[in-house]
Amino acid sequence: MSDIYEKLNLTVLDFLSHYQKLNRMTLTCTGVTISQMTILRYLKANGPSRITAIATALNMDAGNVSNICSRLEKAGYIERQFPAKDKRLCLVNVPESTETNLEEQFKNTQDLYGYTREVLSEEEAEKAWESLRTLNAYYENLTLRIKDRGSTDGEG
Repeated sequence: MSDIYEKLNLTVLDFLSHYQKLNRMTLTCTGVTISQMTILRYLKANGPSRITAIATALNMDAGNVSNICSRLEKAGYIERQFPAKDKRLCLVNVPESTETNLEEQFKNTQDLYGYTREVLSEEEAEKAWESLRTLNAYYENLTLRIKDRGSTDGEG
C-alpha cells in the first residue's frame, strides 16, 4: 500500500498528463504547440521582450525559446524588433495586427477556463489554486535543492 506522499506525486503526474492532453486537444486546430502558446501568452501579457527575459520568466532554455520564436516568426505570429543596431538587443513582439487574429484563433483555449467555471465553484477553485501554489513552491524549492546538490557533487 502506498503512502500519502506517493499518492500525491502520482496524482500530480496524472493531473499534468490530463492538463497537457487537454491543452494539446484545444490547440490542434491552430497548429501551435503548448510551448509556442506559452510564449505567445507571455508576450501578450508582458509586451515586447528579450529572449533571455522570456526564458527566465518561463523557466525555459534560451536556445529553445529562440528556436520556438523563429518558428512563430516564420508562421507570422510574432516579429523581431531591433531597437538598436546591436542585434543582441532583439525584442520579440506580437504585432497589433496579429493580436486580434490570435484571440479568435485561440478561443478554444479560453473555453477551458469557461469549462472550469462550470465544474468548480469559486470556493473549490480557490482551494485548488491554493493547493497548487503550495505544491508549486515546494517543487520549485526542491528543484533548487537538487540543483545545488548536483553542483556540489563534483566539488571536493
